[in-house]
Amino acid sequence: MKNFTTEIKWGIIFIISSLFWVWFEKLFGLHDIYVAQHPLYTNLFGIVAVTLYFLALREKKLQFYQGIMTWKEGFTSGVILTVIITILSPWPNTLPILLSLLNILRISLLSVSRTEE
Repeated sequence: MKNFTTEIKWGIIFIISSLFWVWFEKLFGLHDIYVAQHPLYTNLFGIVAVTLYFLALREKKLQFYQGIMTWKEGFTSGVILTVIITILSPWPNTLPILLSLLNILRISLLSVSRTEE
């Protein structure tokens, strides 16, 4: 597992950056008022994604492989990073649903505790 710490770190950074990107899209109205421009601006995240992959592979090369990394090692690291991002990706999408369910549960528990008093 220690071999994958760089990939896990950059996978988390990738997910956080995608959350911020979606938040900015929502903030600037690309999910409602300006939905027609959404395809154009959402594709700009590709620049961020490629930059994050580059930084992750560069860190892996410099810190884990001491500056010398073969194509196979880089490819393997990229695939592992992709798998980690894929595993973590449903989390941001399900977070609002989870928060809504927790809020409903909290309200239910509050109403039950008030009726018992």
